[in-house]
Amino acid sequence: MKLYFAYGSNLCKKQIKARCPKSKYLEKHYFVDQKLCFCWNGLSTNPNGVANIIKETGSKVPGVIYEISKSDENELDRREGFNLTPKVYIKKYFKHKDQNVLFYVLNGKCDPRKPKENYWNDKVYQGYKDHHLDTKCLREALNYFDIKLTSE
Repeated sequence: MKLYFAYGSNLCKKQIKARCPKSKYLEKHYFVDQKLCFCWNGLSTNPNGVANIIKETGSKVPGVIYEISKSDENELDRREGFNLTPKVYIKKYFKHKDQNVLFYVLNGKCDPRKPKENYWNDKVYQGYKDHHLDTKCLREALNYFDIKLTSE
């Protein structure tokens, strides 16, 4: 089993269970010195903005840590475009309680790109609500595109 940090659409309980049926929720986690953004790197056929995290001292991104199986990881790799050439998302790790925690970030340079409402609202924001996460960083990331959360 492996630990996985979700911060975007995989926060949505319905989506993570569909993608990773063996996953087990462990805990909320704030990834420090990181910032949530919506962008596009030109490597995906989806031209809309998707969740990504970038280094930013003093910021933090809320998310959750799941325990996932190898088959769950393989499905995440497929869904995140990790198996494509070039890779859409790449794998990175951080240490938490002496264990490596997997997370995905967009590969290469990313430009800000407005996300579709059915993505940011029905997946990402729903995930924040599912896990009772602080929406401050999500509000800030969406404000860049003049998008306001309506039902807090």
